Amino acid sequence: MKKLYFNIKKLDWNIKKELAFSNYKNFEEFHDLNFQKAKKKFIELYKEKNWFLREEDVKNLIFYFLFVSWQNYNNEILVLNYLKNQRLFVKLAFDFLDFAGKVDLIAEKENKLYFIQVKTNNFMEQKNLNLFFKFSKNKKATPIFSIIKKTEITFFKVKLSKFNNLYFLEEFKF
Repeated sequence: MKKLYFNIKKLDWNIKKELAFSNYKNFEEFHDLNFQKAKKKFIELYKEKNWFLREEDVKNLIFYFLFVSWQNYNNEILVLNYLKNQRLFVKLAFDFLDFAGKVDLIAEKENKLYFIQVKTNNFMEQKNLNLFFKFSKNKKATPIFSIIKKTEITFFKVKLSKFNNLYFLEEFKF
């Protein structure tokens, strides 16, 4: 079971902040210290929707949720540190920027603002891509995809074609 049948925002728990402001040594520690909290939130949410969950399903969902959160956070930190080494001012995006704008990192260089979405592949749902692009443009930021493949980080500027309203990616260097 690898699908969460609800919006993560409904958990009312900013897991990224939890990771950013705690000092977990590894995934096991993070999982063990957050399992009960996650279990309570998942059960409440599923009860609210009148969905039945077996104990095994709950464990699998929580493991998946915590593992993906851990991986995403660590990928964001990898890109953040890379950009800091490139002399950019960079910080994690939280709350509204993260949830509404799909922004993972905020970077600035030479008075230019960049909103960065960190991915391990080049896929992003159209709805989220639209949100990310429009949100970035509304805030006068350049939308950038950061794609991580093994140990290589590649950046792409997200552009909108004037002819067919489709997005395309153009390799980008800071």
